Amino acid sequence: MWKVVHFFNDNSVEPVSDYWLNKDNNVCAWPNNNHLAKKLRNNRAKPNKFDFTNYKCRVLSQNIC
Repeated sequence: MWKVVHFFNDNSVEPVSDYWLNKDNNVCAWPNNNHLAKKLRNNRAKPNKFDFTNYKCRVLSQNIC
Protein backbone atom coordinates (compact mmCIF):
# COMPACT_ATOMS: atom_id res chain seq x y z
CA MET A 1 0.00 0.00 0.00
CA TRP A 2 0.95 3.61 -0.47
CA LYS A 3 0.61 6.72 1.63
CA VAL A 4 0.97 10.41 0.93
CA VAL A 5 3.15 12.13 3.50
CA HIS A 6 4.09 15.69 4.35
CA PHE A 7 7.76 16.10 5.29
CA PHE A 8 8.27 18.79 7.92
CA ASN A 9 11.94 19.46 7.14
CA ASP A 10 11.35 20.87 3.66
CA ASN A 11 7.55 21.23 3.59
CA SER A 12 7.23 18.76 0.71
CA VAL A 13 4.54 16.18 -0.05
CA GLU A 14 5.41 12.80 -1.56
CA PRO A 15 3.81 9.41 -2.16
CA VAL A 16 5.71 6.67 -0.31
CA SER A 17 5.44 2.97 0.26
CA ASP A 18 4.12 2.02 3.67
CA TYR A 19 7.43 0.14 4.12
CA TRP A 20 9.13 3.49 4.48
CA LEU A 21 7.11 4.63 7.50
CA ASN A 22 7.65 3.65 11.11
CA LYS A 23 4.90 1.99 13.17
CA ASP A 24 3.61 5.32 14.48
CA ASN A 25 3.48 6.85 10.98
CA ASN A 26 5.43 9.90 12.12
CA VAL A 27 8.88 9.11 10.68
CA CYS A 28 9.55 8.24 7.06
CA ALA A 29 12.70 6.94 5.43
CA TRP A 30 13.73 8.82 2.28
CA PRO A 31 16.58 7.91 -0.12
CA ASN A 32 19.78 9.90 0.27
CA ASN A 33 20.16 10.01 -3.51
CA ASN A 34 17.23 12.00 -4.94
CA HIS A 35 18.06 10.79 -8.45
CA LEU A 36 17.27 7.23 -7.36
CA ALA A 37 14.22 8.14 -5.26
CA LYS A 38 11.70 7.44 -8.02
CA LYS A 39 13.26 4.08 -8.87
CA LEU A 40 13.49 3.02 -5.22
CA ARG A 41 9.93 4.18 -4.60
CA ASN A 42 8.57 2.31 -7.63
CA ASN A 43 10.42 -0.86 -6.60
CA ARG A 44 9.23 -0.43 -2.99
CA ALA A 45 12.79 -0.92 -1.82
CA LYS A 46 13.20 -1.64 1.87
CA PRO A 47 14.99 1.20 3.65
CA ASN A 48 18.42 0.65 5.14
CA LYS A 49 20.61 2.90 7.26
CA PHE A 50 23.15 3.47 4.48
CA ASP A 51 20.94 4.57 1.58
CA PHE A 52 18.07 6.22 3.47
CA THR A 53 17.63 9.00 6.02
CA ASN A 54 14.68 9.23 8.40
CA TYR A 55 12.61 12.41 8.50
CA LYS A 56 9.68 13.50 10.64
CA CYS A 57 6.44 13.54 8.73
CA ARG A 58 2.68 13.29 8.93
CA VAL A 59 0.42 11.11 6.82
CA LEU A 60 -2.05 13.03 4.68
CA SER A 61 -3.67 10.06 2.96
CA GLN A 62 -3.31 6.30 3.27
CA ASN A 63 -4.34 2.95 1.78
CA ILE A 64 -3.73 4.12 -1.76
CA CYS A 65 -3.44 1.29 -4.27
